[in-house]
Amino acid sequence: MFDTPQLEAYLRRIKVPKPRRADAEALRRIHRGHLTTIPYETLDIQLGRKVSLDPQALFEKIVESRRGGFCYELNWTFALALRAAGFEVTLVEGGVHREKRGDSAWGNHLVLLVEADGRRWIADGGLANGFIEPVPLEEGTARQGPFTHRLERLDSETWRCFPDPHGSVSSFDIRVSPQRIEDFEARCLELSTSPESSFVRVLSVYLPGEPRMSRLVSRTFASSGPDLPDGKTERLVPDREQFASILFDHFRLGPQTLGPAEVDRLWDKATAQHEVWLSQKAA
Repeated sequence: MFDTPQLEAYLRRIKVPKPRRADAEALRRIHRGHLTTIPYETLDIQLGRKVSLDPQALFEKIVESRRGGFCYELNWTFALALRAAGFEVTLVEGGVHREKRGDSAWGNHLVLLVEADGRRWIADGGLANGFIEPVPLEEGTARQGPFTHRLERLDSETWRCFPDPHGSVSSFDIRVSPQRIEDFEARCLELSTSPESSFVRVLSVYLPGEPRMSRLVSRTFASSGPDLPDGKTERLVPDREQFASILFDHFRLGPQTLGPAEVDRLWDKATAQHEVWLSQKAA
């Protein structure tokens, strides 16, 4: 877990005061701060950089350099911080869209289970447009501002989560047997390097919010929420300058590891990916 100075720096990053006790209210504040401050993003993958799950490397990237990451990076950072704040945290295996993809989806997501106030909570800081606050590990619905999430128990070990449909993930499964971060390293490497991986093929940045969630996918910038006509708005990013503005001003990514040369490369990739999408759409 993080040491005390690292925890304090993480809490400053997410603009949350240090909790006096590890209770459900503190968990909600930290979860909300993490989700609404640290973007889900695949930019290092797009740049061909190695994704590291080393705690010091994650601290330097996500806290000091004010970057985001994808699920393994974000939720492992979240777990390190929560443990340092006094919470009991269990890493568990997730399967995004297992309902459609079957058991091959297991391991494509890392999820946290956290004990607080005598209840077990799903904490997920790495689901793109997911839960803004933790959700009790109990069957039923959870209303969070304008968004409604639902949880269904499949068997004694397995649960299915249905995030609000305005988000990017229709469902994901979890099984509650404890895992170690080492159990996710091979899948993290595969999904961050394989040419078949969607994380390699498509540039994406997401940030939950209320009343709207936002996302950048290649050159398409979109907002979604129940207050919008048809539930979403989207537009094509016209040039590199607006692309950079979205990264640094809207998603508030730190520029320390994303200089002009890296932004040029990312813009070129986003443009090429958009052209591929247009050709596939026309076919």
